[in-house]
Amino acid sequence: MNNEIQVLKGIQNNNINTQRGLSKITGISLGNVNFLLKRLIKKGFIDIEKVNSRTIKYIITPQGIRASSEATYRYLVETFSYINEIALQLDGIIDNISDKEFDIVLLGSSDVISEWIQIKLRSMNIKYHTLNTFEEIKEVSFNKNSLFLVWNPEYLERVNGTELRYINILENL
Repeated sequence: MNNEIQVLKGIQNNNINTQRGLSKITGISLGNVNFLLKRLIKKGFIDIEKVNSRTIKYIITPQGIRASSEATYRYLVETFSYINEIALQLDGIIDNISDKEFDIVLLGSSDVISEWIQIKLRSMNIKYHTLNTFEEIKEVSFNKNSLFLVWNPEYLERVNGTELRYINILENL
């Protein structure tokens, strides 16, 4: 269904009317785009309009628009549910460390999760440092009280097995 939605959105948002164009913007193989278009036409989500003897135009039907909107809605609900789980996980971690004398270090690229962590720490008046790359660890000296908060899988792989004390923000999700 996800690939079908990508094809629908490709037609709807980009006004792409070639299978090759849809393949390029969706990252779906040309053969799969052909298969998905046939299935979407059969479901009534897409209509075909002949422009001339060699060119056709794909048009999203009201049913197709509805299916695309419903999929977007489900995706947003699932995403915000997951975001709330991350926020609760973060609350628990910060509650556990806020009364201790840790030197908090955020280790990970600047992204939405790092922004949430920083907002939460600032709201609790907890001081912290940020490192956007793993290589920056070598440039800064840390003590035994340094606690690294990590959320990016790549960084987790790199801190695992080191002597660094760290917490995986996403561990129990």
